[in-house]
Amino acid sequence: MSRLIFFVSVFMMPLVIFSQENNAWKSFPAAPDTNTVKTGEGILTDTLSNTVEKALEDSTRGHLKSNVPIKVQELNEIYTEQSKNKPQIKGYTVLLYSGSGANSKLKARNILLEFNEKFPDCNSASHLTWKSPNYEVRIGDYRTKLEAERLLQKIKEEFPTAFVKKAMIELPALRPEEESESEELEEK
Repeated sequence: MSRLIFFVSVFMMPLVIFSQENNAWKSFPAAPDTNTVKTGEGILTDTLSNTVEKALEDSTRGHLKSNVPIKVQELNEIYTEQSKNKPQIKGYTVLLYSGSGANSKLKARNILLEFNEKFPDCNSASHLTWKSPNYEVRIGDYRTKLEAERLLQKIKEEFPTAFVKKAMIELPALRPEEESESEELEEK
């Protein structure tokens, strides 16, 4: 019996001693909580860790909290603002030219002019863009690859190096009437 009491006291006493709430006995006491939280427009900003906590409520799914660094939040707001000005979606385009170098801008312009001369009846949008370090000539903004392939088949003889490419395209008009109505208003 004395052995049982001895074992219980040896194993239980440390549990009782070290389960105290007092932090003074710890060799590395926890730092005091210096986080200051500001509230504003439903977003909590933690100034110590430079994060933003968003509390989102959805009546059907519950609550969601996410901690986002402040810089990421600011960049997201800039991206959202810029996206409103020029909305784009994933789609397909026909790439006629992509090149870099001393005369690449001039070559890209010449290819675009050549396309417009050889295919004046083509109603597809043409784009001359600079994506570092290349200038690109893209024709058409298509939602499906099949639509882009149709244009490619028409121009393949004149531009044998052209190919269909996945790209971010400008939002097309939802109905053809919208384009003609907007053109009529611009003419007036």
